[in-house]
Amino acid sequence: MSISASDLRDGLLVALHCVKKGVPDFFLQGRADGSVFPAQAMTESGTQWTVHQTGNPGVFRFECQNIALFLEGSASECGVRLRTGSSEGTNWRVRDFPNPDLGGFDHVSLQCQSQQGRCSSGFLDIDDEQGRVPGFPNIIFETDAVVLVPENSFVTAAHWEMILLPVGGEVGGGPGSNPGGLPI
Repeated sequence: MSISASDLRDGLLVALHCVKKGVPDFFLQGRADGSVFPAQAMTESGTQWTVHQTGNPGVFRFECQNIALFLEGSASECGVRLRTGSSEGTNWRVRDFPNPDLGGFDHVSLQCQSQQGRCSSGFLDIDDEQGRVPGFPNIIFETDAVVLVPENSFVTAAHWEMILLPVGGEVGGGPGSNPGGLPI
């Protein structure tokens, strides 16, 4: 079941599914070395994220499950990585996109709250200009595949579907699915 920004709460477990035209389905994956990559299935290790509320309405932090590191945007480098959670780059404003047009599920944007650098207040996105993915000759994923794009790129930034996962349960399904048989 996908959830909207207004449904986010502290302690929820979610998978972040990228919805971007021209890019194959993938899920955001954190790795123990601090890197962030696309994964083809939300059952892969590092694709489950615990939501943490901050003191600011609509602003959250995402902790990679089993790694205990937080999703961080680096506004100075326009990059994305995992860190301990001590920087402002680990705070993300989550906003709903009006009238989602892909798949009929809720879409959100994830905007980094870091204010220093060329990608200040940048949006979480996929950079399809770096390295190749087998089976997708025109799509490129490498070490810098998950990036921040500048704030003025809001319209072209990736949409994200936040899929609610059962806490402590098995994960399955695909985009727009109802993992764990949760009531819709």
